[in-house]
Amino acid sequence: MSKVPAGPKPTVFKGHLDRVWSMCVTGEAETLTLYTGSEDGTIRAWNVETCEVKKVYQSHKGAIASIVVQDDNIVSASVDHTVIHWNLAGEIQKTFTQFEVSPRAVAATGDSFAVGCVDGKLKFFSMGAEGALTNEVNAHNDIISCVAFNSGDESGTQIFTASYDKTIKSWDPATGAKAQLFEGHTNHVKVIAFGNGGATLFSGSRDETVRTWNVMDGKPIIVLQMPGLCNTMAVYQGNLYCGFSDGKVRVLLNRVIQAKLAEFKKQNHTEFEAKKKEAEAKLEKTIKKMKAQLQKRIKQLQEASKPAEVPKGEGEEGDEEAAPAEEAAEAGDDARNAELGEKMQQELDQQVEFLRRNLQVKIADYGKVRDRKLVVDPELLQDYQSHLVQTLMYEGPSILAMCVGEKNLYIGSDNEVIKSSPHLAVQNL
Repeated sequence: MSKVPAGPKPTVFKGHLDRVWSMCVTGEAETLTLYTGSEDGTIRAWNVETCEVKKVYQSHKGAIASIVVQDDNIVSASVDHTVIHWNLAGEIQKTFTQFEVSPRAVAATGDSFAVGCVDGKLKFFSMGAEGALTNEVNAHNDIISCVAFNSGDESGTQIFTASYDKTIKSWDPATGAKAQLFEGHTNHVKVIAFGNGGATLFSGSRDETVRTWNVMDGKPIIVLQMPGLCNTMAVYQGNLYCGFSDGKVRVLLNRVIQAKLAEFKKQNHTEFEAKKKEAEAKLEKTIKKMKAQLQKRIKQLQEASKPAEVPKGEGEEGDEEAAPAEEAAEAGDDARNAELGEKMQQELDQQVEFLRRNLQVKIADYGKVRDRKLVVDPELLQDYQSHLVQTLMYEGPSILAMCVGEKNLYIGSDNEVIKSSPHLAVQNL
């Protein structure tokens, strides 16, 4: 059980007999409901105001690893090798048993859902009594830890998977074709989430980093070195809330990160332009020197090909006969010199082209320096330490699940769920 330091009395949801692994909030105002899936094999629906249990969904024979609520449907994945589709009333619509190993993560959109498994397979299903397996992909080489449809893509045409094989991938649910590969983590990827209207992907890994990625091209934007393992994430008003194995929630303020990123990019761009300018000037100097050397060589050839001057009075006899031959020889020398000069000019042009290509390669390398990842200083990783949000600090149990609903942050620690205000938390940082 979580040990909460002294401070304002927290709002706590109690009832599960074992750890809470998954949760989500749906509905609005009076119908707002918190759903939690636990290692005790049950799903519970909670009144978020009274913290009372509204309904218990019980049929699985093992721990529930993941749940998702989509419209009037609940889909749960369990280590008992089954996935169950429920309606909100608690009636089982269908039990899916097409799993040789445990399904680990589930996500839903429209009238379909996707399941990531321990063997690295990604399976797609349709909902309802006639629900069936519609597609299957060998997505990863290790456990799929997280599956998510992009929150900014209402059409449901982008689904993302995170894996213990250190990668994240996006897929086309209709065809099972891979769209993007996100590489960079050096250990298991545990969790992913979306921000900036679905344009940014966040990921947390056992390598103790949180990374942000460009969804469109799969390129990393920022690398955040963390003080431990991030197990779960939630995004609220652009800020990223991370739940850690040390029992703490840390918030990454979007405005601070973006300001630091802009400063870093500006610094890198200035460095890039300076190196580019220096390299271009050096190349032009080299080319100018090479051209001067070529002109000097051509002039030397021209000088060498000129006939030797004959002293006055010598060789006057036969001059008329020798003139045509000398003129022909001179013309031949001029032609050969011109041909040689042209050849040397061509060789110079080839060398210049080679040098210019090398410069472009060098500039591309400088660009990598410009685009290198940002590692944010530890002071940006703010702990909740103000008096008003002191209840988010724990001793012992890892935070395994987290979600945002309305203006509240719900945190799963051990067999309890604690409700707090992310808005107050940010105000007090």
